[in-house]
Amino acid sequence: MHRLTSAFVLGYHGCDRKVGERLLNRSPFRPSNNEYDWLGPGIYFWEANPQRGLDFARETARRNPSSIREPFVIGAVLELGLCLDLTTAMGIEWVRIAYDSLASSATKGGVSLPRNSADGLRRNLDCAVIRRLHSILEAQGLAAVDTVK
Repeated sequence: MHRLTSAFVLGYHGCDRKVGERLLNRSPFRPSNNEYDWLGPGIYFWEANPQRGLDFARETARRNPSSIREPFVIGAVLELGLCLDLTTAMGIEWVRIAYDSLASSATKGGVSLPRNSADGLRRNLDCAVIRRLHSILEAQGLAAVDTVK
């Protein structure tokens, strides 16, 4: 992980129009906190790609059930701060450490690791690994991750 100084990116969040309008009126984002969220709890954005944000909202609206009735996208300027950058060797190494820790705990406890769904929509294992990484950092007294990229 590294602190990306002056690392601002444009991010696009796919949502329902009512949610987007609420956000434009300065209501705070509501972080997702599901056990299947790909990169753990938080707010999800598509970097530098408003069309992908809108496509995500449209895809989600087609699922049943869905909270998205009218697909919408909202843009934001994001400061990455202390970033777990999965495009770097160090970011991948941190994920490996977290995975190994999670796998070891599962083996010792006689339980199975969570699994990602075949359709890629539910990323329970990925989420568990990222959550484990957060707990490792906290246990070692290290700074918490601000963003995952």
